[in-house]
Amino acid sequence: MNQITTTHIKAETQVKASVPAKVHYPNLNALRFFAASMVIMSHIEMLKHYDGMPSNGHYKWFDISHVAVLGVDLFYALSGFLITSLLLLEKKRFGRIAVKDFYIRRVLRIWPLYFLLLILSFFVLPHIPFFDMPKWGDVNAHLWPSFFLYLFFLPNLQLLLYGAIPYSGQAWSVGVEEQYYLFWPLVVNKCATVEKLKKAILVLIGIYLAIKVFLILSPRFFPHNSFLTLMLHFFKGRFQIDCLLIGSYFACVNNQAKVKWLFNKYVQIATYTAAIILMAGAYDLKNFFWEINAVLYSIIIINLVNSKTSIINLDFKILDYIGKISYGMYMYHFIIITIVMRMITTKSILMYLLVFGLTIGVSALSYELFEKKLLKLKERFARIKTQAAK
Repeated sequence: MNQITTTHIKAETQVKASVPAKVHYPNLNALRFFAASMVIMSHIEMLKHYDGMPSNGHYKWFDISHVAVLGVDLFYALSGFLITSLLLLEKKRFGRIAVKDFYIRRVLRIWPLYFLLLILSFFVLPHIPFFDMPKWGDVNAHLWPSFFLYLFFLPNLQLLLYGAIPYSGQAWSVGVEEQYYLFWPLVVNKCATVEKLKKAILVLIGIYLAIKVFLILSPRFFPHNSFLTLMLHFFKGRFQIDCLLIGSYFACVNNQAKVKWLFNKYVQIATYTAAIILMAGAYDLKNFFWEINAVLYSIIIINLVNSKTSIINLDFKILDYIGKISYGMYMYHFIIITIVMRMITTKSILMYLLVFGLTIGVSALSYELFEKKLLKLKERFARIKTQAAK
């Protein structure tokens, strides 16, 4: 009996030793910066339109107004990939995920900026005439229903029911991620092996797509059904957990023996080319826009983290740092855009430079003076830690 116990302990110790306590995923912070930049570019043109300024969002071969959703889709794929990768490493090293610690980490990372923006957009900025933008939306029209939906991390549902809340409308995607991560560590814990987790992900994606297809077809069988119409809009544009699942699936693939064809340079070239074409052309892809792009982005992500075979390298300190502060960029950028628009002429190049410069500056200050302290506290609850580029 003692021999069996000793052998078991040795095996556990060897497995634990084989999994690093710290891990670096190359290029992902840089990718976060590019995703945030896509959103900011699109929203500059959107707010120019709301403010009655000439918008330059549409060009013959490129539609800037379209790239915000692509940036969000990239965030989804990246977030699903990274969080699932860390959960799999934690489970491999310790045998089980500490779900409570996972939730605490999410709270410390997401909630401070989310609730700061909530307070600003609902109770501060609406009372400052400088930030008034009537064509965008009126926070007071459905103040308390909207506020409580935000409070309980349902900003995606709020956006669908009542329209955008100026300066915090972008938080709808944060709500989707929080809804996903409410159940995701439980699923990872439940699946005994990575192979079982892959199958569970495919089942969940299948269920999601089946519901979506039913809702797309429902007007033929249930015309004028307002609830089904609402759900169709929800699944088509405000609840993309299947994109997070796609990123999570590729994390499982990366965790196992590598699938060689994914890392072929011609596959990478084809993937980058397809992603650029779909971005430039603003194709709607017949209701499955999000999913197709999420697959392309996940192929890009899995190649970037395996930097030895990647045809592109973005792993530089400056990009790594800006990627770290990209959450702040995502949350603050609407406020910065409005300030810049109200202070300069409509010269687009100058506007873009000022918006990006100030957004990065404000986000860096927020990160260093506010978020960093909470992130250090967050590290206490992380059994697998991420480290910066060298």
